[in-house]
Amino acid sequence: MGLVAAVGLLAGLGAGAGTAAAATHAAGAQPRDIGSLYEAINGVPAHVKRGTSITVTMWYMERSPDSIQVLDDGISLSRTGGVRVDWLDPVTNKWEPTSGSWGNGSYYLQIPSKSRLVYRPGFWAHVSVRITFTKSARLGAYYLFPNAPYGYSMLAKSGREDPGAYITQARFSSSSLNLHA
Repeated sequence: MGLVAAVGLLAGLGAGAGTAAAATHAAGAQPRDIGSLYEAINGVPAHVKRGTSITVTMWYMERSPDSIQVLDDGISLSRTGGVRVDWLDPVTNKWEPTSGSWGNGSYYLQIPSKSRLVYRPGFWAHVSVRITFTKSARLGAYYLFPNAPYGYSMLAKSGREDPGAYITQARFSSSSLNLHA
């Protein structure tokens, strides 16, 4: 899972998934930008009371000659501590706890390797995220940044991985909320 680890590290540094994908392809595969990634988040209320949960939806779409296989989805929050993140697993359609966190406010859901979430170019995929602000969550502004997909592979028309191929983040929307007592 080198791609997942590198994407997580680069996401913490503010780099897009396309940059991470380019940096993690096998030796000998020349990195090449083949398209664009569009991401958005919606359903974020302006005000949230500490001790409650919200459910938001992250949308993403890529435009390239290849299809995208999603390995995991992610979300980044500007504050850490006192927050729980759960995912509506797109494979099982059941709520699952986050698979992990990079400790910097980035959380991810790893898609089981036997499940193939493959989307054609131009298809708007989405993932739902439930964020619980516990009684210990810090009050104030929170910024939410979609990282979906967090890790991915590009698949050529043959269905095989396209070594070296990556997509660059073209459009990105974030959102914010104010947590109060």
